[in-house]
Amino acid sequence: IPKELKEIADNIPQLPILSTDNYFLHYSIYPILATSNEDQVLQKVLDIYREYTKSEEYQSTKILTTLDDELSKIHSYMLTKTILEKIREKMKDKLERMRSSEEGRKTLSSISPQMRDDVDSGAHVNALMNRLLQDASQGNQKAQQLLQQITSTAVSDVINRLHEKVQEAREKGKDLPREVKEVFEEAKKTTEKAKDLKDLMSGGRKAGKTGTSFEKLLNLLDKLVEVEGVSDILTLSKKITDSIPRFAHIKKQRDRHGTEVYGYRLTRNLEHALPRELALPDDLFYYKLASQGLLSKEKIRVMEGAYYVVIDKSGSMEGKKTIWARSVALALYRLARRKNRRYFLRFFDTEVYPIDDPIERPEEIIEHIVKVHSSGGTSIDNALLTAVRDIRQSRLSEYTNTVI
Repeated sequence: IPKELKEIADNIPQLPILSTDNYFLHYSIYPILATSNEDQVLQKVLDIYREYTKSEEYQSTKILTTLDDELSKIHSYMLTKTILEKIREKMKDKLERMRSSEEGRKTLSSISPQMRDDVDSGAHVNALMNRLLQDASQGNQKAQQLLQQITSTAVSDVINRLHEKVQEAREKGKDLPREVKEVFEEAKKTTEKAKDLKDLMSGGRKAGKTGTSFEKLLNLLDKLVEVEGVSDILTLSKKITDSIPRFAHIKKQRDRHGTEVYGYRLTRNLEHALPRELALPDDLFYYKLASQGLLSKEKIRVMEGAYYVVIDKSGSMEGKKTIWARSVALALYRLARRKNRRYFLRFFDTEVYPIDDPIERPEEIIEHIVKVHSSGGTSIDNALLTAVRDIRQSRLSEYTNTVI
């Protein structure tokens, strides 16, 4: 739970159940809903979920989340956060109404001297809310009681409102109402973005759907949430990936442990002989083994080094040019992960960044590509000389490296 919403969340006993149910609703192949619930709030949530699971929104989200632990958690996290934000807004409405009545002002003023000062000075309702949360977190019993009271009322108001809309739509034979769709839509959009980031961080390998973690994804999403153009960069980079040429002639070296078949050779090592050679009649088998040898495959090892990407971040790159450049850089990163090639990243204007080592960690690569700002002059010489130096220091000079 986000820190700014934690105090509110701690006063909602149904929240862990609601969040966990949402997780399994999206993770499970075929979730089975309970028939009823003794808790009134959870019963209304169950009714909402029952209608939600019949919707197109649910089916399209399930394509992303089924049997995917991290993405199911991201969806549940975002849904919980959205609901908590709605509850917080409703709580602020209740505080505002309390301040507008004499009895309410007395109640608020009795909590603490600081709260009384805020009430008397006509402080903004956000300040009142923050003061109440702060007093409650410091163990003020009056603040804790009031917080619990208005939280409980706000929860009922929010859930009742959504439940009423769902019931009305069901009676009229209509799809999910707009208000309910909006709650789930925000979670779905974030999950789609998380899916893109997860594919980038794991190199697009889908076996087991592993390669990253919920914490890393959430941390990266939080950092990118305010970045302008992030959706354009993620979308464009996927389109570019399949169109990228392979650039260079890759060095190849003969090696019996390589991955490509080069031709055939003779050997007296039975472990390397072709199966058909081992199946020869005994006389012929021993004759070949004692003379020229048995046939075996000769393989070659592909000598692929690194993709080394330097992005121009000078002032002239502002606008569409920097969106394009960063999209290509992300597309190359996808390609590097698929081909198991190392990937180095730096930025340049008149200087080269970072000053020390190039960026290599997946989450840092994605974050820096998306968040970089354009400014400064342009000096490509420094960038290329730095790239060559880094490749040598990484002991990759004997391999085929591609500098972009």
